[in-house]
Amino acid sequence: MDVNADARRANALQAMSVNPFGKNYPNDVNSPIVKRAVPGSGADKQMHHRAIVTAYEPFFTGLTANEQLALVEELHSMGVTVGNNPENITAVRANEHQGGIHSRSKNYGLEIKADDLRAKEGINNFLDKVRNASYDERVAMLPDFVEYGQNEVDRILRDEMGYAIPSRQDQIASYQSAVNNEHNRIVAAAEMGVSPEFSQKDLTKLLSNLKTSEIDPSFTGKAGDKIRNVLSGESISDSQGVATSDRSDSPGNNRDRALNIYAGGNVSIGEGVLRSNGNGNDKSYSKPKMPMRRG
Repeated sequence: MDVNADARRANALQAMSVNPFGKNYPNDVNSPIVKRAVPGSGADKQMHHRAIVTAYEPFFTGLTANEQLALVEELHSMGVTVGNNPENITAVRANEHQGGIHSRSKNYGLEIKADDLRAKEGINNFLDKVRNASYDERVAMLPDFVEYGQNEVDRILRDEMGYAIPSRQDQIASYQSAVNNEHNRIVAAAEMGVSPEFSQKDLTKLLSNLKTSEIDPSFTGKAGDKIRNVLSGESISDSQGVATSDRSDSPGNNRDRALNIYAGGNVSIGEGVLRSNGNGNDKSYSKPKMPMRRG
């Protein structure tokens, strides 16, 4: 058994399971959190990664954590979800998993046959080049990899084995929806004057305060002081806050995307806050520059 290959797969799966828009997905595909979100999952089914982990492992091995996070988002923007994101999982019958779709993908050539040592050695020479390539070089390979590899195994799973799977456009739409939701949350926070000291816990307390007009004793610090000012009617015209969007739940070097908020005044949106969804200039967060998409 190739222990290095097993370790690479495990590390790559963890890297693929980061979530650019929230809490990371569990490292175990059989986690109840994952299985509850996968249509048709049950005791008689096995969880299949449509973006096969070993096939995408070379693209993730050797990158920094921040580059890996960027690659997850790059793939999603192309309509390919990866890792333990439930959108990448199809519940398949046990007899159609390893001996079914994986066997077919090996016959097609997307996966390496474990018993074909000569082919395994030869293809690994190529895969090692991928593992040592730059981020931009890897991204440049993805369109062909998706077109000639992922599309075919998806076709087999859908057309020949009869499983309902999302189309590439469905997954692109899912990505754009996540981008738009993030954008809307940031803009809404700016319009409300929400500053960085407001955590989700603080906002929950704020809603309670607004309903009861009483201040929770545990609501302390700058956030508590600001709400006390608001509820007491005191002026906060001189106050200034900054709302940020970060990646505290994901690995990599995070760059805060700042919103400068002046109570009673204008809202200025810092560089990098908004993504390229028609309302902003950039969708990056301290990640490598992505190459131009090929038409």
